[in-house]
Amino acid sequence: MSQLNVSGCVSTGWEAFKKNAGTAIGIVVVYGVITSVGGVIPIVNVAVGLVVTPILSAGLAIFALKSARGGEGQIEDLFKGFSQDKFGSFLGAYWLMVLVVVAAFIPPLIGFGIDLAINGGFANLFPRVTIAVSAMSLVALVIAVLRFSMVTYLIIDGMTVMDAFRESARLTKGFAGTLFLVALVNVSFIIAGILLLFMGLLVAIPLTMLVYAAAFTKLKPEAPAPVKSASP
Repeated sequence: MSQLNVSGCVSTGWEAFKKNAGTAIGIVVVYGVITSVGGVIPIVNVAVGLVVTPILSAGLAIFALKSARGGEGQIEDLFKGFSQDKFGSFLGAYWLMVLVVVAAFIPPLIGFGIDLAINGGFANLFPRVTIAVSAMSLVALVIAVLRFSMVTYLIIDGMTVMDAFRESARLTKGFAGTLFLVALVNVSFIIAGILLLFMGLLVAIPLTMLVYAAAFTKLKPEAPAPVKSASP
């Protein structure tokens, strides 16, 4: 039975941060520099947005999971998503999640069309249907994101994209509320970091990564067995 609770995730994440503080801050800074600089260079920014950022995000997850499991992360972890065996899976999972998010906006658009039809145009329009459908879509989207939030970690552990989505939904079943609270705690860390003249973000951002990775280690305590090299 998974032992998932907010305090346990925060405690594990904080211990991992203390053990890897310098590297954790450094990897976030490197990520920020690469994505920021690459994002303002014409043409290059397209590649950064479509490919580099998703893969570097997977690298952050690799670092976070390693650290949450008690290991020592390295700056090089940021670039391990570019490895040939995982590259396609990380990229596919990222954009599949984007499609999930985009799909959540379709019902509100349909609702808005219904409102326009009911009211005969924009005059005296109060989009009741749009508001109701948007609220339901938002709830559904939050639940979907929480249920699929472990996909990247499962791919790190060796699963294919679709198997990772299915397994993430299975692992998180019954824990969406707890994961939502973990996410709220992480948001509070970010807000605190901003209030501390933004310098606090150097601690808050890596800490949030580690806290959520810790949630995965609670849901799936057993790490994959290391691959044994063939005897010469």
